[in-house]
Amino acid sequence: MTAVSLLNGFIPLPLKNELTRTHVLEQLNAQQDARIIAVVAPSGYGKTTLLAQMARMHPEASVWITLTPNESEPVQLHTTCTRALKSRFPHLTFRHSLEVLQHTWNPERAAVALVRDLDLLEVNLKLFFDQGEHLGPDAVRWLNAFVGALSEGHQVVVSAFDAQPLRLSQLMVRRQAVIVGTEELAFSVQESQQLLHLPPKQAESIHQQYEGWPVCISLVAAGAGNFITPEDLLEDTLQNLEPETLHWLQEASVLDTWSEARFELHHIPCPLDWERQLKQAGLPILPLGRNQYRPHSILLQVLQKQLKRKASRFTELHRSAARVAESEHRFLEAILHHQAIKDTAAALQVTGRVVKNLLGRYEYSLIRHILELFHPSELSSDLKYLLSQAWIETGELAKAEQMLQTLHGADLQARVLMLRAFLANRRGAAQETLQLCNQALKCSEDPETTIPLLRLKGWELVHLGQYDPALEVFQEALRLSAEDPTEQAHVRFMLAYTREQKQEKFEQIEEGYLEAIRAYEAVGGKRSSVYVLIQVAELYANLGQYDRSKAYLDRAYLACEGIEDSFLTLILEGYGDLFSLMGSYSEALEAYSKALAASQKTGGSMHDQRIRYKMLEVHLKGKTPFDVLLAEVQSRSVPDDLYRNIYVFYEALLSLHRKDFLEARRQLQSIQHASVGTYRRIRLNVLLGALKKRQGEDTAVEERLVLELSQGRSLPCLQQDLSLMQDLQALPARAAVSPPRLSEEAVPGLSIQATLFGMVKFRYQNHTFTIKHKKSCEVLVWLLLHGPSTRDRIINDLHDGENSSKHIDYFKVAVRRLRSSIFEETGIEINPVVFENGMYTVAEQLNFRVDHLELEAQVRTLDSAALEKVTTVYRQEFMPGFESSWIERLRLRIQDTLLLAYQKRMQLETHPTLKLDLGLEVLEHLGLQEELLEQLNDLLEDLDSESTRMLYLQKLRAIKKRWLET
Repeated sequence: MTAVSLLNGFIPLPLKNELTRTHVLEQLNAQQDARIIAVVAPSGYGKTTLLAQMARMHPEASVWITLTPNESEPVQLHTTCTRALKSRFPHLTFRHSLEVLQHTWNPERAAVALVRDLDLLEVNLKLFFDQGEHLGPDAVRWLNAFVGALSEGHQVVVSAFDAQPLRLSQLMVRRQAVIVGTEELAFSVQESQQLLHLPPKQAESIHQQYEGWPVCISLVAAGAGNFITPEDLLEDTLQNLEPETLHWLQEASVLDTWSEARFELHHIPCPLDWERQLKQAGLPILPLGRNQYRPHSILLQVLQKQLKRKASRFTELHRSAARVAESEHRFLEAILHHQAIKDTAAALQVTGRVVKNLLGRYEYSLIRHILELFHPSELSSDLKYLLSQAWIETGELAKAEQMLQTLHGADLQARVLMLRAFLANRRGAAQETLQLCNQALKCSEDPETTIPLLRLKGWELVHLGQYDPALEVFQEALRLSAEDPTEQAHVRFMLAYTREQKQEKFEQIEEGYLEAIRAYEAVGGKRSSVYVLIQVAELYANLGQYDRSKAYLDRAYLACEGIEDSFLTLILEGYGDLFSLMGSYSEALEAYSKALAASQKTGGSMHDQRIRYKMLEVHLKGKTPFDVLLAEVQSRSVPDDLYRNIYVFYEALLSLHRKDFLEARRQLQSIQHASVGTYRRIRLNVLLGALKKRQGEDTAVEERLVLELSQGRSLPCLQQDLSLMQDLQALPARAAVSPPRLSEEAVPGLSIQATLFGMVKFRYQNHTFTIKHKKSCEVLVWLLLHGPSTRDRIINDLHDGENSSKHIDYFKVAVRRLRSSIFEETGIEINPVVFENGMYTVAEQLNFRVDHLELEAQVRTLDSAALEKVTTVYRQEFMPGFESSWIERLRLRIQDTLLLAYQKRMQLETHPTLKLDLGLEVLEHLGLQEELLEQLNDLLEDLDSESTRMLYLQKLRAIKKRWLET
């Protein structure tokens, strides 16, 4: 027995100065329904550390196994696993496993038997397999059979270099497996700062340098930089490779993406099994799909350093790679190759060609990225001007202002003033923007500068509510741009937008936008038309024309051609707006999250806060928790930029949620209406009107504005805002859900009768049995009566509205005990309770006949024998000994059903005394019923026999007395 195997079953102790991976652990702990979690990454990504932290969070339920080459075969793996489980849970007998081992060895049968033994555990087991790369193909078969049979609540967590050998595809399809990769395991900026204990900027620089690779950042944090670096670790790993492998890796380092096709294109020979060799070595290569990989930048640096020793080959490979990149229009890559061999002239030559093309497509993020590769002293005045423009468009206003101060000369004066005007516009300084526009227009003689200046001036006038002067400016721009179709398209869009803000007729606004789109398409400006497509989509969405809105968003998305820039952010935000109006709140949050990620990925930040506020609004409308997001929003002060009034609008919604009506009203009244767009102006006046009405004030002004702005239309956003105001007064009651009917079609041999009255018991063939554990029994009965449901809803009923993690864990144990009980009592080799697609349901193969459901269906008939059976059974107590609130509610409903059955029997009965007997039965069992008492009195008066009348009167008085005394 090895030293490693002696330690199996015991969780590793924490390392000194270990960083707790809180965010990743939260993600993993949220995957409670997954049967297996695979943590897959190269060496140095903290897989073992993460698994150990997860295990220490559940010490009473965790079993740790460090795999070695010994466990590459299933027999040894099964033995190691059993020993580790036995050391952790000495009371386990492994009865099923021992029975299977008496026969011919079969990995799958042995794994399933071990799972059955684990059903008796009273904790939700977490079985950790570290270093899964040691598992051989047959051992993986054992593991897959084990995971496939795993019961409710138990979970396997395995770490490995590669997910492919684990064969998780089928489990992934069934949503029973989760893979956590390098993207999740890499440190976040905040984690790097926490570990490094350095100023934020310095920590962020180190984080970016190592791309969040945990081992690198941990080395720096440990102060090992003077003795050993991350590069040294990779050097050591590379030295263990075969010389031929190392040689082709050095040549491959000129490429940032590795695949056989790329190697062939660049004439770099590689081994046939190069992927397997790299993964077995644990080298940091990140899978991109389709047999493509991205090597970590540190690995490329180490290999490039080694390749530089062969100077001529280094230059030859980079020059060749630059030519290929240019031919494939991957200009950024070509520039980097030229820079690698210090050929700045060639790099600038490519840059000059590409940025003009990018400018025509408004790809400012990419322009910025390319120009930032150079030192400012290497850039011409034109390129510096373009970099300033790109910085303004991506929200880096301070950098742009600093760069503009270095640009001088008469030929640049008007253009520099124009960019300064755009800077002022981005800051929300309207008067300064107009002043700078006027200054620039005085010295501008070039239409290429004059027309954008007029557009900016008109745009600023629109947001100041000066619509007629804005229209005059745009008409002038339209006249000057007669020979420039692209500028004509820009101006036509702005004219349509101004008419929308001016509340002209909808048909004119719509035609104006569509005319602008046609103008863009006429000049081949698909990407240029994106903004107007988004605007049209917003117009239709706010009118409730959702299909048309989505169609325009889809057109905008296609026009982006998959390029990630600010346009993509706005399109994804548009999808979020659409789904929010449709009430599809989960889809809205997903779209906004993608928009936020796109904004942050492109290096811009001007849209981030607005998107976060919209996400908060979705949480408000969907009545879902948003504490974390709210804290993130409130940690940032309201930016004083062109979106400031929009932020104040959302702050007012938050004030309404807090029922701080005075603050909400103050905020709404402080907003400059023209700067928030037509539909927010409508919403603003609806909310203001509702707040004033609440105070008994006159709302005629707001009502008139809403009517004018909406042009008399019923808008979805108005309905949602009015609903929000109503919700602040009282939350709607949860609607009752009728239980679905179970299938009446019997399955031969698998029919089980469930009796719920008098005693909860089950009958299978000739065997009557009970389920020992009450909560397990209650879970089964709940599913039989309510049909498929989510775990949260079931737990909510079983624990009277409480739904904590403790109740979730106990629920899983209850389900596992239920499966074990039914198997032990019936021998049925079927999982009775299935969990799929987030829903629990009774297995389709089992046909449960439930007395309550069958009898409830018979109440609808007029068959006296069936009704008599109902009243006979229903007089017994329903589920005696069970006290959950949902059962109490059902008992009340059963009483109503019983009363209905008695009433139908009385209607069918023709003999007066038999009717009286039935009525007295009702009073005996259900208490005094006023209507029934009147009916019985009428029957008594109609009796011919006085003695009979007196007899029934005495019985009636006795029943009344007993009920009144109790």
